[in-house]
Amino acid sequence: MENSSTDGKSTSEEKYSEMRICTLFCLLLTLIARLDAQDSLPGRIEARFLDHQHLALVCIYDDFLQQRLLEIHGIKLKNISQDPHREDWSKRFHYTFALAKVIEQYRPLISKTLQNYDQYSLSGNHITSGGYWLNSTRQSRIPDRITGKPWPTSNADVAHFVFLTLAEPLQPGQEYLLSLPTGNQLTLKFQGDDTLSYLYKFNQLGFSPQASRKYAYLGCWQGDAEKLDISKHLNKPFHIRNASGNEIVFSGTVLERKREAVRENNKLKFTGEQVAELDFSEFNLPGEYYFQIPGIGRSRNFRISPDCIGEAFYLHCRGLFHKRCGISKEEPFTFWKCKPCHRETYQGNFPPDVTHYGKNGNKEPRPWGFFDQAGNSITVNHFTLIRMNAADHPQLVPGLYGGWHDAADHDRRPTHFDVVNDLLAAYLMFPENFSDGQLNIPESGDGIPDLLNEVLWGMNMWLRAQQSDGGVGTWIESVSHPNPEAHNPAEDRQPYYLSLATRNSTLQYAAHAAMLALALQQAKQPRLANTFQNSAQKAFAFALNPANRIDREYRYHDNKKKSITIRYRDEPDLAREFYLKAGFNLFLLTGNHDFLNDVEDDQGSFVPVVKACRWKYSPALFVELLLYGEKNIRLYKLADSYHKTVLALADEYLQMLDENHSYRVPWYDANHPFTSHMSWGNCHPLRRARAFVLAWRASGKTQYRAAALLANDWHNGGNPLGISMTSGLGHTYPTHFLDLLSSVDGISEYVPGITPYRHTFGIAWDDVKFVHGLFRDSRLDHEYLGCRQSLLPNKLSQGKNLNETQTREILNSFWPIWRRYVNLESYSVAASEYTVNETISPAAAVTGCLLQPGWKPSPELLSRRPAPDVTLLPGFAPLP
Repeated sequence: MENSSTDGKSTSEEKYSEMRICTLFCLLLTLIARLDAQDSLPGRIEARFLDHQHLALVCIYDDFLQQRLLEIHGIKLKNISQDPHREDWSKRFHYTFALAKVIEQYRPLISKTLQNYDQYSLSGNHITSGGYWLNSTRQSRIPDRITGKPWPTSNADVAHFVFLTLAEPLQPGQEYLLSLPTGNQLTLKFQGDDTLSYLYKFNQLGFSPQASRKYAYLGCWQGDAEKLDISKHLNKPFHIRNASGNEIVFSGTVLERKREAVRENNKLKFTGEQVAELDFSEFNLPGEYYFQIPGIGRSRNFRISPDCIGEAFYLHCRGLFHKRCGISKEEPFTFWKCKPCHRETYQGNFPPDVTHYGKNGNKEPRPWGFFDQAGNSITVNHFTLIRMNAADHPQLVPGLYGGWHDAADHDRRPTHFDVVNDLLAAYLMFPENFSDGQLNIPESGDGIPDLLNEVLWGMNMWLRAQQSDGGVGTWIESVSHPNPEAHNPAEDRQPYYLSLATRNSTLQYAAHAAMLALALQQAKQPRLANTFQNSAQKAFAFALNPANRIDREYRYHDNKKKSITIRYRDEPDLAREFYLKAGFNLFLLTGNHDFLNDVEDDQGSFVPVVKACRWKYSPALFVELLLYGEKNIRLYKLADSYHKTVLALADEYLQMLDENHSYRVPWYDANHPFTSHMSWGNCHPLRRARAFVLAWRASGKTQYRAAALLANDWHNGGNPLGISMTSGLGHTYPTHFLDLLSSVDGISEYVPGITPYRHTFGIAWDDVKFVHGLFRDSRLDHEYLGCRQSLLPNKLSQGKNLNETQTREILNSFWPIWRRYVNLESYSVAASEYTVNETISPAAAVTGCLLQPGWKPSPELLSRRPAPDVTLLPGFAPLP
């Protein structure tokens, strides 16, 4: 055929390829000319000392790229923003591709230039070797050229990290001029052993006087240069000095911590570091101190004080307060302000159990879930179901607001009863730790412990949702995730609907309402206790009635968008875990054994339910059996089984803590089949430390309290990345994560008290597209020709032009597991999001259990304000 090329391409495709080559060639010539006209790539460069012969450079070029964006595309973007006929999605696309072009023009050049180690100089001191890595810092945003509103784009802001090894040690008291191949220069003042070193990793808030085991760690991973060799510092002394007078108050020995976890099948490491530990368990004098090691330098200050646990508890509870729905967040309770939201809720008709929306994947048929007209189990999208079945004029549920926003979005879910259970378990185990006026919330001063008032904020919503027959729907949802105009919850105009009340949703409410009544009795609040006891009894009666099982039809559409009728059937059986919990709590409140008839008659069938706390439920789900099991001798077998289950789980985690990893964390060893199940907060140490505080309460053995405190150490910075896991906690903490309000509220620093998921074992898919590579298909309607560029370090790429698949394979085989934090916010949900029940409430509960009775927040803690420039915070670009 005359119009066909020899390889089968059409003439139009050939012309496109030629156009792309010509355009890229023109861009390259433009870039070369521009670089000839300027001597440097202007960026913000920060030098971080590791020891006397090693430096880390943090190189950030966000401002440079934004400036180039304005110079090259500013006029065009302004015209696009002014176009009244252009939809917002189209504007966002234009901003995305405009920035993508600039990134593709400069980021590979920056990366390549920074790896020219022979072109660095440091006042004559020779650079013997170097290492390089690239990490995301956040999802890229561009201010609108007219309104200034930030457009979230499909791009990544990144930090470039360079690790330099010097031929000779730096000399104390000397100034050095560091010159980079990018043209940047820095003047460094080296203060010898008084220089701040970034090798130290420890609990950034400090250590509790109760902690019988206290450790700090040393180590550094240098990207493609891998571990920093710290052998010369091993078996040498370390000192703890008083922060006020600098005198030595304790000395110990730097010891190697030989616990690197390595996968057998591919030799993949978990930290990639050589790790040393500083054991100062014997030192317990309250005060403010710092570590110092000759040849390394000093650490940041740390405290030994009861306030260290108190501040952590306060900040985790801040996370819950900031996620409250339906209330104004304002001074004097917070400086992260937000107006009231979602004060109206309509009656919906959708089922509340999210597990019912999936297709039955088992061979055995199940009698519940959604079914098509042929009786086949099907998967249903809950947003579609709610939208297609909402009434034209839905009924407003009077006064129904409250609870906590689930995560980045604004729904309130049945899983939030886990928040209730976490906080109430902590209170019931250690009531003396909690008091009124402890959390600086609007209810402070009402005579009720603030922790219980936080629980009441969630439970009062479900109390108001209770029907006259006792039923309680336990899911409030809309017809979609919040659209961009609704990222601020106070501006969310979507309707929100309350689910149907099913037997099991109501039973779950009954179990926790009765638990709350027990706690309110303990707090000497009989009126409130009676309210929730009566409500729990009504709910229990509703749940026991088989006539309340739901079986109904819904409108839906098939995969061709054709309207069809589907059927939903509720579970025929009650959830045994909530039946046991509700029945036992109501027995404790009333003394009536009728609530436990089936349990007392057949304890054996409930033993597996109790034992499932090891893997299926929160270990604290049946804390009432632990505390009050002796009040019902007929349940001795169950109470004893739960007691043994808690201790066995804690002992298993204790072994993990000591043996499995270089930095002490209660997680599986490298080759355990569950070690890859890190996602959704599963590996968070304070989530797993619930077993430790339960075992401590059950046995009185302080080894479990010590283990919980060690888990808290990891959470607060004693981990491979040296970063606190919670925003606002410590000095190096997450500054960006997937939080819709924080991305649009105009406040410089994201809201404190949020614990993102972070660890995922795997690598976020879009990391290779936006961070360690630039792989994007063409969009000719946006004059974008596509890109295929790997950004792996030269040592890994070996000079080859890697494709996307090769880049992924190399990255997956090299990047250590604990270091794989990819923060692209909406493009890395599994790492960047969170939920109130998975990541926030477990941390609040465990730190609450470790509190010193009578603790109150300091004026400094109460008056903390947002940082004016978040990019200057240490956690914006922590070492990789």
